[in-house]
Amino acid sequence: MAKRSNVTVLENEILVLGRTRIIGATLWTDFEIEHGVENELPLPERKSYAINICKRYMMDFHAIYRSDWPETGIPGLLTAKELIARHIESRVFVTSELENQFDGRTVVLSHHAPLPRSLHPAFKGHASNAAFASDLSKVIAQGKPDLWVHGHIHHFRDYLDGTTRVICNPRGYERERAQTGFVSGLVVDV
Repeated sequence: MAKRSNVTVLENEILVLGRTRIIGATLWTDFEIEHGVENELPLPERKSYAINICKRYMMDFHAIYRSDWPETGIPGLLTAKELIARHIESRVFVTSELENQFDGRTVVLSHHAPLPRSLHPAFKGHASNAAFASDLSKVIAQGKPDLWVHGHIHHFRDYLDGTTRVICNPRGYERERAQTGFVSGLVVDV
């Protein structure tokens, strides 16, 4: 659908517009952020717990097909294993691109959040948070993008992580639009 429009889809790709480099990736998740049981369980067990909770309650695992099913001819639903593999692929891509010198501004666009700080405080401690954000604080600290814009979190967020501005401006589902904090007409000057 995007081929006949002015929309550019970036999945582990870059787009340069003038002096602005845009690094785009879905990013998915590695399920490794802390959530309410960090003092009770070591990371591998927390990760497993979060995956099990997310597989049970998140629509992604009930509505999105695996990316390999057209080739195999066997439809199947998305798995945590695929999400983690795709997260790692995107993380390596973004890290690598940020290491490349660029004479201008750098913007990273992702669907999933790069930092747990983007999560709404009302969900503090929820295991499902691991499906919405990962901890890319080291990637941001080393790569220093000027701006990181993400989605997936259904509440407005605008903060600095070091020198990187992180923004999420979701319109949200129809039933929640009054609560997202969406800023109509938001323009960010890079």
